[in-house]
Amino acid sequence: MCPEFLLDPPCAQLRVQDNHRLPAIVLYRRRLHRHPHCDEGRDEVLAGKGCDGFRVDMAGSLVKNDFEDEATAEVWRDILGAVRREYPEMAAISEWSDPEKAINKALFDMNFYLNQEGNGYHSLFRKTGGSGSRRSFFSSCGNGNIMDFLDDYLVRYNATKDHGYISF
Repeated sequence: MCPEFLLDPPCAQLRVQDNHRLPAIVLYRRRLHRHPHCDEGRDEVLAGKGCDGFRVDMAGSLVKNDFEDEATAEVWRDILGAVRREYPEMAAISEWSDPEKAINKALFDMNFYLNQEGNGYHSLFRKTGGSGSRRSFFSSCGNGNIMDFLDDYLVRYNATKDHGYISF
């Protein structure tokens, strides 16, 4: 286990400044793959112990100031590529709430489509009107419209269906 990677915020939350993404990614690789504690625990990977996959919470938050998520996706492609070379059957599940970025750019196998204000999932359970009136599809008031969900979800589904899965 690499305690520096897990506990050191500058390592866990990379910084992208002035669009110089490469140094941040090189720093990340060096700390993750070359730190002595990382090398000591390299054989302790859960996949080697029978784990079928892993979920990454807040996967889209890895690189600070990466507003388009390009550097974040590059880091995940690098990590997932290394894992898949050794464990090709391992499933990688992101909690990104943006299936196109998680699946198509970062190459996760599945993305959790979480409730975030403004997306279709939010309209199923938590949408409210301007006066605070309940407007979600599953509200007992019956004011919701399933198309609020489908208009958002189907675009995401069609963009990712050949590359991975969306989970709720």
